[in-house]
Amino acid sequence: MADEPCSFGRPEREEQSADEAVSLIDTVEDPLLDWVGAEPRGIASVYSRRSRRPYDILEASNDQPDFQKNFVVTRPTSTARICSVFPEYNFPMYEIAFKDLGLQLPFSDFQAGVFAHLGLAPSQLHPNSLAFIRAFELTCRFLRIGATIPLFFRIFHLQRQSRGGKHSWVSLKQSKRLFKMYMDSVRGFKDKWYVVRPVTTAALESIYEDEAPVSDDDGEALLDNDGYPVLGRTTKFPVHWISRHYEHGTGYYHTSAGDMGSEDEKAYDTLCRYVDSFHPARWATREGEDVLDEEDYPTFEARPIDTKALVECQTFRQAARLLGRLLLEFLCSSFVCLFARH
Repeated sequence: MADEPCSFGRPEREEQSADEAVSLIDTVEDPLLDWVGAEPRGIASVYSRRSRRPYDILEASNDQPDFQKNFVVTRPTSTARICSVFPEYNFPMYEIAFKDLGLQLPFSDFQAGVFAHLGLAPSQLHPNSLAFIRAFELTCRFLRIGATIPLFFRIFHLQRQSRGGKHSWVSLKQSKRLFKMYMDSVRGFKDKWYVVRPVTTAALESIYEDEAPVSDDDGEALLDNDGYPVLGRTTKFPVHWISRHYEHGTGYYHTSAGDMGSEDEKAYDTLCRYVDSFHPARWATREGEDVLDEEDYPTFEARPIDTKALVECQTFRQAARLLGRLLLEFLCSSFVCLFARH
C-alpha cells in the first residue's frame, strides 16, 4: 500500500479550546451539580429554537414501512443544559454522536459496559472518546477478537478536563498509539445536543435493569407501609451527569498487563501485531509538506488505525473493506514470524 502522509503533530494532543461563538449563561441551580465546569453548565442547545432541525436518525435504518421508532428526539428548553437532569427515561446526547460518529441506539452491550465501567453518562465523554469506542469495536469484530472492557482499558486511559475543582468532559488517551484520534480539535458540537426519549418497551429494557429492591443511602432496603421491599428500576449505565466517576483516580479505570486474562492478552497481541504491520506513514505538516530529518530526508512514523475513516463507514462491510486493505500486510507479517520460529 502506498505511503500516506500523516498530519503534523506527534504525539497527538486533543485541543480543548472553547467554541468562540458560544456564549455561557449558567442556568443550573441544582447544588448537586456544583462540580460541573463552566461550559457544560453554561451552553444552551441550538435545538431549543424551533427554527433549527436536529439530525434525528438514532437507529439502524429499516426499510419496512411499518417500522416503529424505539427512540425519538425531543427539544430541550432554553434553560436546560447538557448536565441537567431530565424527566425519567429521557437523557441528553450530542448530535455528533449519531450524525458523524455513527453511533446507533440501542447502545451495544460493549458500549453500555464502557459507560458503566467509567460511571459516566455518554454525554460526559468527549466525542473523540466516543469515536475510539466505536472504532475499537469495529476493529475487534473485523479481527474476530472479543471487544471486552479489560482489553479496551488496557489500550486506553483517561484524561480529565478540570479547572478549579470543576469538571467537564472526560477523554481517552493511549499509551501505545493503535488508533488515530478522530480529530485534533472537535469544534461546533457543544451547543448541538438534544434529549433522547425511549418510547417502546424494548428501548426501555435496553437502558434499564429489571426491577430490584431499592436501598437508602446507607445501603438498607427501603420498605413500603406493609413491610415489603420497594422495587425500582436502575439504569445499566448513567444517563445523566453524575460525579461518582471522580471518586477514583484515573488509574482506577485502567487495566494493567497483569490484570488481563489469557484471551484478552492474545487479543491485545493480535491487535498490536495488526497495527505494527502497517507500512509507516510520511510525517507531514498540516499543509501536506513533508517533515524532513537533519539530512533532508522525509521522516516516517508508525501509522495507526484511521478512526475517522472507520467511524464514517455506513456499514460493517465498508468498515471491513477499509480494515482489509491492511490485512494482507498483517498476514504476511504473521507468516514471517511463524516461519522464523521454525
